Amino acid sequence: MNTFLRNNVLRSLILLFIGFSVIVAIGWKISPPFMNYAEEKISQETLEHICADSNIYQTKLNKIIPDLEKYDINPSLKLKSDIPHIYEVFRWTCEYEFTSNEAGGVRHPSQEIGLSLDDYCRTKNRILKKSTYHHYNDPNSWYCVNPNF
Repeated sequence: MNTFLRNNVLRSLILLFIGFSVIVAIGWKISPPFMNYAEEKISQETLEHICADSNIYQTKLNKIIPDLEKYDINPSLKLKSDIPHIYEVFRWTCEYEFTSNEAGGVRHPSQEIGLSLDDYCRTKNRILKKSTYHHYNDPNSWYCVNPNF
């Protein structure tokens, strides 16, 4: 009886392994890993435009600075080097300098805001809605992708 039970368990495990292997092989054929899916590179020039895009930064800055329309805004893209425990790909920030439109041109302290690349991908492209990167040590490896392809 013990041998009979052991043989049935062994047969069941072998059949389970074969069935799983077939499913994996079919899945690999349909959608192989590392397949080139739909993507569009986000260049450094594009990152600079994202900082200057009022549709993306306006809401965040309005929360920080009331009466934003009273200021001339000078956006710039920065790659932070003083945060050693953060991968380089995540070190991009937009820095905004503010000078008052009124006489005397009073300056407001500059503000840093992290890049919102998901927002950019959603507004720019209806298909490639998510941002991702290829290499965490390469700050220029950002892409807009559609993870559902």
